[in-house]
Amino acid sequence: MGNSSLYSQQGVRAFYFRQDLRDPLEFLSLGDGGALVVALEKEGTPSPVTPACASPGQVDLSERSAYGCRPTGQDSHRDDTDPSSCVSTQTVDSWLSQWKQHRNSACSFSAYHGASFKLAMDVNKKTGELFYLFLRPIDDSAFPQASNMALVYPAGDSTKLGQVQKARVGLFRHFHLTVPILAFDHDKKTFVYQVNDNPPVKLNTPEDIVNSLNERFRSQVAACQGNKPALYCSGIIMHAANNDQFFPWDYPPRRNNAGISFFYYRSDAVGNDFHVSWAGPWGMIFKTVEQQNIDRQNVDIACLYPSDVDTNLGIGDQIPVFNKAAALCQPNPNRNPGDIARYYKPEMQPGSDPSSCRYSIRMTQRVNDVTTASADALFAAWRDTQRDNIDGHYRCSFSTKNANEFLAAIKASTLHYYLNWNELMIRSYPNQTPAEVAKLPIEAFFYQRGNSPDPAIRWQKKYSTLTGVASEDLPPVVEVNFDKNSNGNAPFKLYHP
Repeated sequence: MGNSSLYSQQGVRAFYFRQDLRDPLEFLSLGDGGALVVALEKEGTPSPVTPACASPGQVDLSERSAYGCRPTGQDSHRDDTDPSSCVSTQTVDSWLSQWKQHRNSACSFSAYHGASFKLAMDVNKKTGELFYLFLRPIDDSAFPQASNMALVYPAGDSTKLGQVQKARVGLFRHFHLTVPILAFDHDKKTFVYQVNDNPPVKLNTPEDIVNSLNERFRSQVAACQGNKPALYCSGIIMHAANNDQFFPWDYPPRRNNAGISFFYYRSDAVGNDFHVSWAGPWGMIFKTVEQQNIDRQNVDIACLYPSDVDTNLGIGDQIPVFNKAAALCQPNPNRNPGDIARYYKPEMQPGSDPSSCRYSIRMTQRVNDVTTASADALFAAWRDTQRDNIDGHYRCSFSTKNANEFLAAIKASTLHYYLNWNELMIRSYPNQTPAEVAKLPIEAFFYQRGNSPDPAIRWQKKYSTLTGVASEDLPPVVEVNFDKNSNGNAPFKLYHP
């Protein structure tokens, strides 16, 4: 396959090669170091990787329809069993002439009829180009069922070997597939399996985790794949502790059935200062939502306040300041109801998305519908309505389910309306048994630069004892430097004893 997405609704651009077609090494050079090779069928068993048509050379997909099989404007043929369009009987030279003349509007050959496919190969040999095979979109849930997969790289090229080994880890992480790596011997025109090319897949070494943390800190994506909020694939989810006598996964009973305060750390959310010394110099880091989904270690991330709103205030009172049923993402409507009525609509409910900006009277006067407004409009509305003449505890929270709302919260975090960090609320999670602690998506333990690493080290050891996780799989201890003027855009560093 080439380097196009497996999930494109326009189909997948792949390549077909064999010994009598163009040099496979040129094909391999098109990808990120190598190629993912997938058999279309194994012993008569259909594969989820299905062809749509064949092309004797490259075409511009922006001028094609029906997965690349038809000229533009013929997408009605997408659902045809065979969407190819070359139907008349002509000689190879006639097809070659037509191909050279029309190219992007030329017809495609069948991937289901032997004579048509052979004709496509014969034309391809005269074009001097690579032989293209267009596949139908591949559903990620069905992809692991594909047969006879392998990653291939040019034998002797250590750089490309390293790249396909990285791709192999990615396939294991996302699909739980162990795919072999094969070296293609150019001289012998054979594929070779070499044991040293296929080490056991080791996910997330401490160095990998630190590299990932720094990459996610630098990332400023507006949204993740599928228009998911940015916290799915970028930024750092952190919880700070100022008392090393308690484990960071613990929380006081008053937060039971409520929410736990974290903060969201990303390069475009820090502003001029992001020191969290008041919150605590040590803590833990949770995995991204995408990785939580993969590892089946999900927690419920409820909302993001662009500024700290001090959710701990009055949390033990008979009538708390914040609504526990809403994971502290909303003010308690039963406390000072007159004030609440000035700031929030009466229909405010906890629900599966307990964020409160969509119920904010001031916000909706500016943007009408918070759930459909742009991130820039939401940022401007929050900036102009949530600071002056409003009790800071009544500032509204943004959704972690809506990409534009979450991006607006990132932008607004730089305003530092109260303290120098934001407040990310996660619903209180089970944490009483070893199995419950092991279920938490803990990625690392951290200490702030200039402080002792000892508490983080003790927590790592306690986590190991409690959960029985193997030493090589323990969340590492990392140092974090929140000073943006001296961290070189890489605030995380692996702790070495």
